Amino acid sequence: MSSVPRTWTDEDLAKALSVVLNKVDGLWWAYYDVDLTAEAIALAEEDAQAVLDAIELEGDRHRWKGSDGQRAALFPLLLQVFRDRPDVALEAFRRIFDMNAIPEESGAKPTLIDEMNRDERKARLDRYVDAMRDGKCVDRAILVAEGDSWFQFPGRWFTFIAVWRFQIDVVKDILDHLIAGKRYCVFSLAAGGDWLIKMLRANDYVEPLSRIEPDGFLIGGGGNDLLGDGRVANMTLHKRRVDAASEQHRAILAKRLAAIEGRDVVFDRSMYEAGVFFLAKEFISFQNLTLIQYFNFFTSLAHSKLSSMAVVTHGYDFALPTRKSTARLISLRRLVNKWMGSGKWLWLPLEQKRLADDEKRAVLYAMITEFNELLSALARSPRFPHLYHVDCRGVATSPDDWYDEIHLTSKAFKRAAALFDACIASALSKNDGAQKVFTIADLR
Repeated sequence: MSSVPRTWTDEDLAKALSVVLNKVDGLWWAYYDVDLTAEAIALAEEDAQAVLDAIELEGDRHRWKGSDGQRAALFPLLLQVFRDRPDVALEAFRRIFDMNAIPEESGAKPTLIDEMNRDERKARLDRYVDAMRDGKCVDRAILVAEGDSWFQFPGRWFTFIAVWRFQIDVVKDILDHLIAGKRYCVFSLAAGGDWLIKMLRANDYVEPLSRIEPDGFLIGGGGNDLLGDGRVANMTLHKRRVDAASEQHRAILAKRLAAIEGRDVVFDRSMYEAGVFFLAKEFISFQNLTLIQYFNFFTSLAHSKLSSMAVVTHGYDFALPTRKSTARLISLRRLVNKWMGSGKWLWLPLEQKRLADDEKRAVLYAMITEFNELLSALARSPRFPHLYHVDCRGVATSPDDWYDEIHLTSKAFKRAAALFDACIASALSKNDGAQKVFTIADLR
């Protein structure tokens, strides 16, 4: 694929968007059909213009007129378009979620959460600088981390507002546990509430990666894009629209069963199958966009300075939709749950779709399965020999392991950190046959 940016016309961009959003008549393009096993992905059979010409505008709709060879070249084409024009990803995101405006930094104008993120990031930076100055990092691996609230839960602020009669149950997130283990020095860029699409667009990681040349780069994101601000409702069918005989859903099911067969991952076929039929076309579009963004992102890290750097992604555990806090009546956690809006992220949006509680859980089960499987497939691709994935499905062993709908308790986050620990140790061993995906089975 050429690294020289091309000038794309407005019609070119409109066609690329239509493919990702599956608005091309006669064409269904989905992330689970993309072949990532080839040693290189390139426009071998057809050039970009020929593929674009195979998408014709008829009235107000695009129609596919291409061959199977041109269909196989769609993914490299989309990678090229979205690499040259990052703004197209924002427009795709806006259209998937029917947003009136393209999201700003952290998903909103500066708020209290932005202040909390800045404070937490500065505190971690000070700890990192002090450790370097004091010589504590000499025998430790150096990591750069970019992610959301699974990497940076705003615990310091909640500690400050706690009073003596409240139980102090502030969450220690994954990075808190990794830092406490004293095996790593961590330069953190993480921010609670951050969106993957904004992380990748902001490029905050570029300068520290180039300057530090760390042993590993931890990247975690997508949860807020998927589940924040009730967006789960945009990707879930209303109960009256569910079609259990849908060819689209049967295709997803068949692909997933084939991919999981024989692997030691947490997978309940009956729950997954119950949830997959509630997935709207918008979820497929979201996954399509996630695949393109992550693929281009990992490709961009192939700089010679970073050629040996381990890159570790992570997925989430099966989020727990619940209508209200399950914390003790008098506790800091209940206040935090109320302030952060637990119940509004998942339970309420899915309740409006008229789903029963078991159906809500099944929907989240299917979505989290798909998100982890997409990242696992990327990690296993020969294209990215230094990419690894931490699959957090099954880290929570009971509902008590959830602090709220989408965040784990400290104890459960510690298990997730242990998975990261195992993954990082393997990745830094420089073993060419190293395991690429780590699951809860690796803690047993």
